[in-house]
Amino acid sequence: VAGSGKAELKAVASGEYAALGAHSLELWVITEAGPVSIGVLPTSGSGTMPMPVGVSGDQLTLAISLEPVGGSPTGKPTGPVLTSGPAIKAV
Repeated sequence: VAGSGKAELKAVASGEYAALGAHSLELWVITEAGPVSIGVLPTSGSGTMPMPVGVSGDQLTLAISLEPVGGSPTGKPTGPVLTSGPAIKAV
């Protein structure tokens, strides 16, 4: 939200997600303490996801894992990491 001082990510779905079956894609930020969930990615449309409390910085690494429907039951990635890379800050 502009002007709120809170960091947010905008996730936009593109492509075909029918092959996910009984799985969800979960977005993670990689911290020194390990991965922290940002949330389950939308399979259509877009959504805004708040950054977890205490996570900040200009050089963040994000990762996406394949998880059971609704996300990881443990709070850490349980499925394979499908991709990872640096976050790009919008201006």
